[in-house]
Amino acid sequence: MARPAVALMEAGIFAAFLAMPACSEADEYRLQPSDVIELSVAGIEGLRQRAAVDVDGNIVLPIAGEMNVEGRTLAEVRNEFNKHLTSKSYDAQTSDGLTAYFIDPDQVTIVVAEYRPVYITGDVARPGEQPFRPGLTVRQAIAVAGGYDLLRFSADNPFLQSATLRADYDTLWIQFAEAQSTLARLVAELTGKEAPDGVGFSDLPVDEELLTDLARSEAEQMKIRLAEIDNEKSYLQRLITQNQNRFELLSQEQTQVKDDRDADERDLQRIRGLFEKGITTADRMTAARQALFNSSVRFLSTTAELGEISDSLEGFRRQLEKVDADRRLELLGQLKEEKVALAKAISGLGAVSEKLLYVGSTRSTVDEGLAGVPRILVFDSRDVGKGRIADESELLSPGDLIKVTLELPPIGQALSSTGLPDEIPPTARAP
Repeated sequence: MARPAVALMEAGIFAAFLAMPACSEADEYRLQPSDVIELSVAGIEGLRQRAAVDVDGNIVLPIAGEMNVEGRTLAEVRNEFNKHLTSKSYDAQTSDGLTAYFIDPDQVTIVVAEYRPVYITGDVARPGEQPFRPGLTVRQAIAVAGGYDLLRFSADNPFLQSATLRADYDTLWIQFAEAQSTLARLVAELTGKEAPDGVGFSDLPVDEELLTDLARSEAEQMKIRLAEIDNEKSYLQRLITQNQNRFELLSQEQTQVKDDRDADERDLQRIRGLFEKGITTADRMTAARQALFNSSVRFLSTTAELGEISDSLEGFRRQLEKVDADRRLELLGQLKEEKVALAKAISGLGAVSEKLLYVGSTRSTVDEGLAGVPRILVFDSRDVGKGRIADESELLSPGDLIKVTLELPPIGQALSSTGLPDEIPPTARAP
């Protein structure tokens, strides 16, 4: 057993060096849940164990068992371990086989391997949890969090977002102009005008050439539509006239056919009287009957054709009357749809305008540093309810919560820096 003795002697020399106090600040630190401590024994290769402090403040190490360390300093924890390690040995596998080591308290070193994290929230780019290391300052924590950022809830760069919103803003004005020009055409058609009224388009923030094209397109559409309506009405009127003329001719023909039938009926009565007196022949009687039958058939055919033409006339007259009524119903439906489209464009313009003002002011803040001095509150993990105002150079402790608040400058000051107008142009109203 000479080898273990030599090992213990060498270990004792090294342990005396490790046992010297390295940092009074670390010795005064009191352990809390989520801290991780590391225990090592000098002179025993491979004997290094880590344990995290659980929510109940306990740690478990195989060579020492379970003990409560919450609120204790490292020195107090060492003393407690010394009590657990008295007269204990540790079996280690070496090249010579299994070797027993007796652990002297002076051989044991206990350090904090991982501290509780700090937390940062508020106006920073990446709020959340950060690992703690001794000497960590508020400035360093904010730097790791990506720095100050008013747009932390948005994934877009304020400059890119401003360009996107400006495109949306221009698009909505174009939609507004399109809806208003369509409304002008619909109102003109409903009121019997010959062309849309272009009043109210000159003050819109839309390219003048585009406004001219929209007005020209609506006027051309109205012209074509009115021409179609006139053609349809003219066609129906021609059908009515043709059928009316045909009806009058058939009425005259029916009168003639009725006279012929009446004459054939009288002739048949006369021949029947002669036949009864034996003055005429049966053939004469048969011919008279055939003549009456033929004239009766022609009368019935003419009467039926007159009825068909009369029905057609009535149908064409109804169609002619419905042309204007149907067109009015169609125009009213389109008018409703365009008013809804115009209202949506106005609502969208209001929303995008507010976003433009905010993003413009934020971009100015990011670009020129107009937010002023940030307000920083540090909440101690042991008393989260009471925060203290801190500056960027202040040292942090494990478990601290940093809350950063940036206040935007007055909107007028921000707008003057971005070149945006103080007020968005007023929107026109639907007719």
